[in-house]
Amino acid sequence: MGSCISFSRCKKGKEADEGRVAQTEVIPFSWESRKNNLNMEDFILKDKENETIWKLPGSLNGQQFVIKNCKHCLVYLLDHINSVTFDDCKECKLATGPIVGSISVRDCVDCTLVVAASQFRMRDCTSMDVLLYCPTQPCIESSSQIGFGCYQLFYDSIADHFGKCKLDVWNNSWYNIYDFTPSKQTNEPNWCYLPYNFNLDLCFNIKCLPEQLTRHKLSFDAGLSQVPRTSGFSHYNTDTCFMLILQNLQDARPFILKLMQFKDVDVKAICTGQLELSTKQSGYFHDGDRKAVQGPVIGMLLSGRTIRKLVEKEAVDIFLSEDQYMV
Repeated sequence: MGSCISFSRCKKGKEADEGRVAQTEVIPFSWESRKNNLNMEDFILKDKENETIWKLPGSLNGQQFVIKNCKHCLVYLLDHINSVTFDDCKECKLATGPIVGSISVRDCVDCTLVVAASQFRMRDCTSMDVLLYCPTQPCIESSSQIGFGCYQLFYDSIADHFGKCKLDVWNNSWYNIYDFTPSKQTNEPNWCYLPYNFNLDLCFNIKCLPEQLTRHKLSFDAGLSQVPRTSGFSHYNTDTCFMLILQNLQDARPFILKLMQFKDVDVKAICTGQLELSTKQSGYFHDGDRKAVQGPVIGMLLSGRTIRKLVEKEAVDIFLSEDQYMV
């Protein structure tokens, strides 16, 4: 019959160049390559019962994670995460590292959550305990018997993970709950504060942790927690004073831990925040040197008997407000 010949290959010189179609190499985005290499089953827990499940540092690496229809499970996600959904679970316990996006909790009963996320959303849940870090206002909807407390968790990579998520541990609004569906039949709210000394060690049976978790120094000790423990306004009283840690922000954590050691005065941090003072705000403090109190500072609202005298004795680099100013 004969053979087929491509005439374009017979063209030479300029004529061949003009007839050639440019070939562009398609380079995939880095996120596409990562997604193609992932086994999505590694990021989903579904239909588990009576199991202890963990994800160690580096195993999630900023991916989203889904937990669904689990019963009587202990789940540890010790990594930074994109987002978490926690649906249709019963009598489970969940502890997570920082979540750069949101955690969504839906249709769950009798669970305990120790979670840190930029946003917290709960819907259609009953009888839940939540130890929370959230820099924005947490929201609940169509839920009841919900207890909230301050996030308490440590493992060896958690500081690095908070940094990767760009979450400031001092700006925690866990206590500022917004309820979309407050009860109309009773004056009782759908949520309350958990006890200040809520025992997470007992709740998670810390003495029986598997070696894979103890290797990463997992702890629920408030003294080790990356997020400073605060009580919320359940412990606000007239002995409260507002103070500022200045110049060296690294001193804030050791200072607050030192105050907590004075058990006879029952010192509690009600709330904390990292902020920059305006000129007007700097005038609230009695030192009078406005230059000294401008710029980034750590603010703490403290409560306790004779707290003001104790703070003035122990602190070196602070200013105290004459009244209880929240800035």
